[in-house]
Amino acid sequence: MSRSKRSEIVAELTEAEPIDHQRAIRRQAVTIAEQRRTIAALYQALDRAESERDVLLALDDPRQRDEWERTKRADKGEATAVCLWSDWHVEQVVTRAETNGINEWGPKHAERAVKMLIDRTCNVMLPRYRMAAKIDELVVWLGGDFVENHNRDEQKARNAMTPIRAAQFAEDLLQSALEEITARSNAKRITIVTSTGNHDRTTEKTWASGRNDTSLATLIYDHLRKLFRKHPKIQWQAEEGELSYLNVYDFKCRFVHGDSIKYRGGRDGLCGPAMIQKRKWDEANPADYMFFGDKHRFDPGVTNGYVANGALCGTAAYSMRYGANTACQAFAVIDRKRGMTDATQVFCR
Repeated sequence: MSRSKRSEIVAELTEAEPIDHQRAIRRQAVTIAEQRRTIAALYQALDRAESERDVLLALDDPRQRDEWERTKRADKGEATAVCLWSDWHVEQVVTRAETNGINEWGPKHAERAVKMLIDRTCNVMLPRYRMAAKIDELVVWLGGDFVENHNRDEQKARNAMTPIRAAQFAEDLLQSALEEITARSNAKRITIVTSTGNHDRTTEKTWASGRNDTSLATLIYDHLRKLFRKHPKIQWQAEEGELSYLNVYDFKCRFVHGDSIKYRGGRDGLCGPAMIQKRKWDEANPADYMFFGDKHRFDPGVTNGYVANGALCGTAAYSMRYGANTACQAFAVIDRKRGMTDATQVFCR
């Protein structure tokens, strides 16, 4: 090999060596960067594990457990339950054919519905609210229209009983319901407030003056009061006029059947008419809360200071034009410090 050829080869090898060396350095740098990222991720995982360990150790700390248990054992407040019973229409006959399969009603259904009302009040509603407050007193409102009556020709033709027999049947159901709720509610005192309705009237139209003197409901209530007059837990609050008042703690409650509230078919909802009439009555005798029925539609207007009761009978042929009605009654709670805190339906079918 010539001298010149050997010189060229040596030159090429000399030039190649720095390139390979640089590549090796770059690969090593990449490897070091990856290792640094891996180490950083491991440090983060270690921090998270230590944080979770601290939380678990804190939960296991007896001092933390004691503090949590003391919070759970905080004293319960005191409250009174308000049971709204009205608009049973016990002798009314409702067929599925006339309500497009929505509802069926008659005396046999009324007996089952009243039993369900008591069962759910004592087994569901009271235990639920007693988890948050001590409830030793009940208010039971008998709000009228327990009978359908014979005010229109269709009622005379379709009702299952005459008005007198219907009143007797309704009284039997109410007596059984009061006996059951007194025995099963564990209440120390039950106050019964009464209102007469517009269906149970004995006149062609409802009278403003002498309303209670011309109502089948008055006969029912007076007889029930005599039956329970010696019961140690029961007391009665009955007014002679349309409106009944009862003080629950420092809150005045107004009870009224509700036919004076002009619903106008529900075109503007129930809140507006209820608030208009409430303000009118408040001008003469202010009340914190108002309870009424008549409209067969439950409305928990707690924030506006009222509760509208549903109807035990549910949807009927007449009420179909205003929409379907859920078969229910109402249950409200009045807290000693906070006032009325909740109202809910008691489903009865």
